[in-house]
Amino acid sequence: MKTPIRQQGSVLVTTIVVMTLIITVTAVAVSMTSHQGRLSRSSMQHSRSIALVDSQSERMFNDWRTLMNTMPLGQKPTAAQIDSLNLPLPSSAAAVHPGFGAVYGNFLASLNGLDTYKIEEVDVYGGAVPVGTYNISTGPVPGFEGFFAINHTYRSIVGFQTQNLGNSNPAVLVERTFTRSEAPVFQAGIYFEDDLELHPGESMFMNGPVMTNHRLYASVLNSRQLTFGSTVLANKTPNDPVPGIVYNNRNPADPGYVEGLPPGSAYSSTNYTTPTFLVNKTRQLRLNSRLEPAGRELRDEFNTADSNPNNDGFRELIEKPDTSAVDPPSVGNARLYTQATLRVSVTQVAGVQTVTATGYNGAALPAAVASKVQAAIGTRTPIYDKRENTSVTITPVDVALLAEAEQLHRSLTGSNTSLTGVVYFSDDAATSSEKWGFRLENAAKLPSADQPANSPAAQRGFTVATAGGIYLKGNYNTDTSAESVPASVMADAVMFLSNNWDDTRASNPINGIDDGLGGTVPNTARLATETTYQTAILAGTIPSAYDPTPGSPNSGDEYGPGGGAHNFARMLEKWTGVNMNFKGAMVQLFTSKMFTGQWQTGDTYYPPQRVWSANENFVHRPSPGLFAFSMYSRGPWRRL
Repeated sequence: MKTPIRQQGSVLVTTIVVMTLIITVTAVAVSMTSHQGRLSRSSMQHSRSIALVDSQSERMFNDWRTLMNTMPLGQKPTAAQIDSLNLPLPSSAAAVHPGFGAVYGNFLASLNGLDTYKIEEVDVYGGAVPVGTYNISTGPVPGFEGFFAINHTYRSIVGFQTQNLGNSNPAVLVERTFTRSEAPVFQAGIYFEDDLELHPGESMFMNGPVMTNHRLYASVLNSRQLTFGSTVLANKTPNDPVPGIVYNNRNPADPGYVEGLPPGSAYSSTNYTTPTFLVNKTRQLRLNSRLEPAGRELRDEFNTADSNPNNDGFRELIEKPDTSAVDPPSVGNARLYTQATLRVSVTQVAGVQTVTATGYNGAALPAAVASKVQAAIGTRTPIYDKRENTSVTITPVDVALLAEAEQLHRSLTGSNTSLTGVVYFSDDAATSSEKWGFRLENAAKLPSADQPANSPAAQRGFTVATAGGIYLKGNYNTDTSAESVPASVMADAVMFLSNNWDDTRASNPINGIDDGLGGTVPNTARLATETTYQTAILAGTIPSAYDPTPGSPNSGDEYGPGGGAHNFARMLEKWTGVNMNFKGAMVQLFTSKMFTGQWQTGDTYYPPQRVWSANENFVHRPSPGLFAFSMYSRGPWRRL
């Protein structure tokens, strides 16, 4: 039958509509597929760009950490050193890592007026710190209750603009913070690398953290009290070997904390009782892993088995480097000799003494300043030391005259940086078998004391270091016109001499010379008067049962007890009933090499009434030549 014309037209229209729909759907599908492809390529390029800038941020962190490791602790990089991390821009993505070769685009120096490739210091609120501004923040050290760290925070920004994405070439900006945390060891009242012994015969209140990287033996004579007012930290695994560090292990079976006398003690345990914790033992006592007193990088460099004389342990820090061998950077940067802003050397030829004074890194000083420093140095003189049982060659140092040199230097140079921030003394006239040291006197007011109390350590602080001994004569850092100066003394051994010390009585019996009539000759006794010392001390000890020849049985028996941390600062007078006031830190990192005399009381000294505390200011204003353990961290990145 013949199809009607109207029906034929309807079929044709329907066919046309269907074909149009098919073509349209196909076109849309093709368009969507193309768009999805572009989106996929864009998303992949964008993800790769984010990974790229994050990778470059990680590289910047490593470069920044390497730079920070070259800085003495407590010192920040200069603007020029930070700028060196910001330039040049990587030439391409492949310059960061070959794996990013498929990422098209360029690193950005700036975008819309914002620097987009840089590292800068920031404060706790994330605001940029102007160059030259002294800025610090403090916070607790995780795992070491009672310790606080100084935080130096920097921010990195990395920008990258992608290309070949059609009409849009978006930029990717990533920000990340880097932090170096330094916990000054001097914030502890007492810090020992070796065994820490506290068994005083007089009552003692210890206000401030007490810590040892080995064992803590604590007790006090019956009817007396040893009271811990703050955190007490001992090593929970005291027998773990530490490269480059040799302990005098007296009883390896002892745990980290022992309430009792140490092995080798000359005293009877029945005469001693347990210490008191001001709050309670459970809250105050902690057994922790070791804490690195000057950073892990430094300790990892120690090696007593190789031929290098410059990496044998913590005593390197007070020694000059041996120029016949390489000085490892991590050790060299921490040496007080390297950090010294003033080096003073004493030599003697044909009986004529010469004093040489130079500035940082041996630079020449203005002639008038050098002359002032030389005037502060007295004549080398042998003085009898009862503990050493021999004469020690002592060079007196008039600290008040050093203060005049400090003021003159500031006046002539126009610089606020302290000349006497770190002073290194060396007696180059001494023979290899000679015991020698320097005596700081007239030191109630230290150099830079007149600077504002909130000045950085480079402007207000006084650190003295030597490989010999240091004697502190009379009140030290006690001027009341301003807050005490952040001060420290670092030596093989440190001796406290009271305000009443007299060289002419140094070899006399402690109670005076017998007059043959049942009495003593007047004014011949070595009697101490009340004296105050406000400083940190870093020095060595002779541990109980010290063995000068490890592995040789009983070779150290003659040394007997070491005297404990309560006798860390050595005494040579009769202090009975007299206050010894001390505010600071006592830090032991090594065994004394020069001052090895046997500890004893008797005719050497009578113990004082100890009024001791930590210096809470050392947390945020430590002395120059900072000793601290450092930690590095980086925050999560975020898109800008």
